Amino acid sequence: MKRKKSRKVVSSNHQQQKKIVFQNFEETPNKYRSNIDPINLEEQKLRFLHDGITPQFQFKTDHGNILDITNSKKGQIRFDYLSEATRILEKVRMKFGCGDRYMEEAFGESIECDHASAVVARYMKECGVEGMLTVSWSKDLSCSGCLRWFGPCNRYNKPEARKYSLWMKNSLDNAFLRDKGIKCLADHEIGTHFLRNLNDGLQPWFSDRPRFGLRGLKSQGLLETEEGLAAINTLLQSNHKMLFFPALTYYTACKATEMSFQELFDHLQFYIRDCNLRWKYVMRVKRGLHDTNDVGGYGKDQCYFTGAVDILRNIDKIDFNLLYSGKVCIDELPRVKRIARLDCLKLPNFMRNMDEYRKQLKYIATVNGLQSKSAKKSVKLKSGSRRNSSYRQFSMKSIAVNNAGCCTGAFDTCDVQSETDKSESKSCKLCNSESDNNGKCVANCCNDDVNSLSSSFAIASPSRADTVRIPVDDQTSSRATVNDSPSISSAKTRPISEYKGSGHLTASSQSFCPSYTWQSVRTPSPAMSNYNDDCDESPIPYSPSRWLRRRKMDSPNLLQRKQNCKDPVKDINPTSIVRF
Repeated sequence: MKRKKSRKVVSSNHQQQKKIVFQNFEETPNKYRSNIDPINLEEQKLRFLHDGITPQFQFKTDHGNILDITNSKKGQIRFDYLSEATRILEKVRMKFGCGDRYMEEAFGESIECDHASAVVARYMKECGVEGMLTVSWSKDLSCSGCLRWFGPCNRYNKPEARKYSLWMKNSLDNAFLRDKGIKCLADHEIGTHFLRNLNDGLQPWFSDRPRFGLRGLKSQGLLETEEGLAAINTLLQSNHKMLFFPALTYYTACKATEMSFQELFDHLQFYIRDCNLRWKYVMRVKRGLHDTNDVGGYGKDQCYFTGAVDILRNIDKIDFNLLYSGKVCIDELPRVKRIARLDCLKLPNFMRNMDEYRKQLKYIATVNGLQSKSAKKSVKLKSGSRRNSSYRQFSMKSIAVNNAGCCTGAFDTCDVQSETDKSESKSCKLCNSESDNNGKCVANCCNDDVNSLSSSFAIASPSRADTVRIPVDDQTSSRATVNDSPSISSAKTRPISEYKGSGHLTASSQSFCPSYTWQSVRTPSPAMSNYNDDCDESPIPYSPSRWLRRRKMDSPNLLQRKQNCKDPVKDINPTSIVRF
């Protein structure tokens, strides 16, 4: 470790003076490195960029621990939001040409380390946290910036004894070492990570999180909430609000499962031309592999994009003041709502006006196409409602097909016709004969409007002499579904006397069409495969006895009277059971 220089910036605060310490290092001390951070990073970077040699990373721990880290839940690579990440990358590429141009437009021009230190000192003074943490610059960090703290374990309940240190990278691959980028990095590290850590020490759950039912500090859920919120806050002071870097991190991890180090480095040139920046993203996902030429990688950095998407889709449901009360997840907010101490919190400047903060977050969600679920649902219903989509809800009584293939029965429909059906060729959907301009069958075998049936619903072939009956109770409001199970062909129909006003019926209407059967998915029956004749006890809440009583049959409740009477399912005549 080589320590270049150290200087102190002194700022007065009325009654007492608080010192902001800035330090510069050539190499990061191993104390501040995580187990997954390579210790020969700069050496392998030069070998790869200048000589094209595949890097072989070394760590401060043995290879067995590295395998445990990469194979943990945090290290697993996920593909849930790959389409969202790809869409954001393509949008940036189409608008700016490449990520380098976006980086200049969003974060400004590059600045020196001294200028950035002055900006960070001013930021800490505005937040009122000067003197609470030291700021260190290093050239071999594996990331743009990170927050470290050391002190007594949480179980000792001494949060005031913790010492914080902010580390930032002084190198060309630090995308935030720019005019506005350094402010964005301060919002990420100080305005989010540091203040949430500081407020967490004021809460009753600080020393015993399991007692309050909270996840551990190293859990995957807490990591996604923490880094997702920080990734969103990074964009508050930028000129453009695209989640480009979190999306690029997510995309890189997904592509690492099918590419080697060199192939992935060349592939990212499609979005990033700067070789130093591409090196950083490929290195972070390939650093856990024993041989970087292998496919696969370390997917922990996907939490930035995953957490950001989850927060942006639930903006209206999140109490952000409560979220800043400590290290808590989004789904843990109702649990800590009544016990959190909110009167002593330190909040960043961008959260002083909560309405304006929510407005900025909604704008970020809209720009990135990550609207809330409720908003997406309402938009989907407007653009393709059930009445105008391929969804059909039938309320048919009976349909009979004679030997000629023509319909002889009557039927009732509701919400059947769609906009696409109107543009189709005018022909009888039942007998396949021509129809006039009003939709009437020319052969006079069908007396109903043929356009009221969906073209995708074929009742029976003309050569079949069966009668198709699709019984659905007129008063039920449950959705009707199609069941193509072969067992339906052997199911018996309900007696014709049970259908009142069912229209024209023929003698052949005692059997079902083996291809289609319409009924409620909530009705227990053998035809729907949700009723078992061999069960000893009735299921709850839809038991066989309740299913029989619904049809006015005498059957006691098996759950209450199974000791005093025989099983009605076993004693009942199988021919009298209603099966449809």
